[in-house]
Amino acid sequence: MQTVRKALSELPKTLDETYQRIIANIPEEYYQEALRVMQIMVVAFRPLTLEAVAEAMVIDDRKEIFDPECRMRDPMDILEICSSLVSVSVSGSL
Repeated sequence: MQTVRKALSELPKTLDETYQRIIANIPEEYYQEALRVMQIMVVAFRPLTLEAVAEAMVIDDRKEIFDPECRMRDPMDILEICSSLVSVSVSGSL
């Protein structure tokens, strides 16, 4: 019971603090991918599938080029990289 109380006392106080903690826990080597996934989702006009987000990663908006090297090999990696920020619904959309 003491472990539960300790964990509860360490929870962030605000939603902003919660998101800051989630983002801070993204491994540095995946930070750019996580940022790109969030950018893609923010501008989407409809719910996206994991495959659609993985495919959209090939567009480098900074250089304005199509870069197949940026394609995610396994779309499921999105769920691992953005674990608490992205979820998949029953329909398969993000």
